[in-house]
Amino acid sequence: APGIALGHVIGRMGCFFAGCCWGKPTDVPWAITFTNPYAAANVGTPLNVPLHPTQLYEAGAEAIILGLLLATERRGRPFPGRTFWLYMFVYAVSRFVIEFYRGDPRGMVLGISTSQFISVVLAPLSIAMLVWLSRKGPEQAGERVGDVAVVDAVGIAVDGDGQTRIGRVVADGTGRPPRRRSRHRARRDAVVDFLVLVGRHQASGILGL
Repeated sequence: APGIALGHVIGRMGCFFAGCCWGKPTDVPWAITFTNPYAAANVGTPLNVPLHPTQLYEAGAEAIILGLLLATERRGRPFPGRTFWLYMFVYAVSRFVIEFYRGDPRGMVLGISTSQFISVVLAPLSIAMLVWLSRKGPEQAGERVGDVAVVDAVGIAVDGDGQTRIGRVVADGTGRPPRRRSRHRARRDAVVDFLVLVGRHQASGILGL
């Protein structure tokens, strides 16, 4: 997730230099005025009109989010997915607000922009995932037995009669075999993996436009 935030900062700076993803006309002191005709020809940027620098708004928001993620990643009680879904929540909130200042054609859904609509769906989903993942036990979250992580690999061993055997090696440091996942839990984990993939797609695709 920090890498996504950093990439987003760089991407929005590129938008700023290209003139795309511009803001609404404004008279604020920090307004930006584009004058390059190539920007108008390539992406339709309004020229000689003071605009909200929404590209810089989002780049700044992503930089703050990046710092937040790095500062909190190892604090508190970490669990798998915490940093990623925290990023999705904070970004959804910041993007929803910044969209009010965007002036380029965004597309509309139920009276709000497409990105705002996605943010409205993504924010509560992120909260739900954070709550659910935080309540999973260590064994569920990380496939652990006791306090030691399970190691699952293919190994080579020599048995008592000197014959070499290749097989699946499972070790947990306790001498006990790991618990088998139930079908219900396997389905649940598959749903979580799917939601993570959807979240990553939104962050790097639709929400990044």
